[in-house]
Amino acid sequence: MNVAVFCSASDGLSPMFYSEAELIGEALAEAGHGVVYGGCTAGCMGTLARGALSRKGRLIGVVPEMDFMEGIVEPGLTETHKVPNLSARKEAMIRLSDAFLVYPGGLGTLDEALEVLALKSCGNLQKPVIIYNFLGVWTPLLETLELLCEQNLVRQPLSELLHVLDKPALLKEYLGNVLGPAQLSQTQLAQQR
Repeated sequence: MNVAVFCSASDGLSPMFYSEAELIGEALAEAGHGVVYGGCTAGCMGTLARGALSRKGRLIGVVPEMDFMEGIVEPGLTETHKVPNLSARKEAMIRLSDAFLVYPGGLGTLDEALEVLALKSCGNLQKPVIIYNFLGVWTPLLETLELLCEQNLVRQPLSELLHVLDKPALLKEYLGNVLGPAQLSQTQLAQQR
């Protein structure tokens, strides 16, 4: 199965964010899941990629053909999907993935997270959404979403829209229970036909 990881390409964060992202890449690869991400070498995206590649995992990069990506596209990608802009990157990542992991990140990560949650809320997406609440970064967002549910601004209980985790071992266990043993994604099956 392919798991999209939404995370930051920013440098200058606490080293803990980078080491945890690398552990996630390792955990996904060891479990046999492909990692779908933004395709770059910078920030948490880069350490996520290095973690997956260190365990010989499948690394699927969705790369916007925009100036800011110049010189930072991961050279070890298993698959590269070029798209014109960030909106198209979101669409491609959603299409290519069987589950979504929202790692701590900035506005781009928040945009991606809210997109998949909105699609799931409308019934247009049935895939699991995992909020990886490392160091409690997403706690204020989760509290806000809970408040929206309490006020009936979001109709489903939060537990129907997302699952919250904070450790790579829990991620492997959760994906194993929800997705079952790692298998070829629908996209890979279509490509083999």
